[in-house]
Amino acid sequence: MQLSKGITILNGAPALKTFDQQILTLPTLFCVNETEASIFSGQLIHSISDAELAAKKLIAKGCKSVLITLGEQGALYLTEDSNKPALRVVSPKVNSIDTTGAGDAFLGGLAYFLAVKGYTIEKAIEAACIVAADSVTKFGTQISFPGPEILKSIKI
Repeated sequence: MQLSKGITILNGAPALKTFDQQILTLPTLFCVNETEASIFSGQLIHSISDAELAAKKLIAKGCKSVLITLGEQGALYLTEDSNKPALRVVSPKVNSIDTTGAGDAFLGGLAYFLAVKGYTIEKAIEAACIVAADSVTKFGTQISFPGPEILKSIKI
């Protein structure tokens, strides 16, 4: 699936137990981690199957598409198109030192690969998983984020 420029991405962090449900209907893409997905959907997540069920519940609440980051297990993407199965993207295996900011690195990478590189959503998620995986191999947040040279070197 190709998403065109002008899409809206809503990062669900930090998740609120009480919120206006209409907010879920506004973005093109609703992106959350496992904990946030559990809070927004009401579905506890202990497995990939649970994450897919949470994504389906978020779609039922009005999301157009849902992207759940799963840490070292990668990410899961689901759209409101019931004919398309959930997409599971696996993260590269790395020696994780500090996971602080990995979600921010993921979202920044996702936006970059969609807007600047023009990747399809599937390829952008795969590239964003690489960016997030790279970011956890160093201490800190901003200093662990890949710079332009790394971003330009990622080819999917």
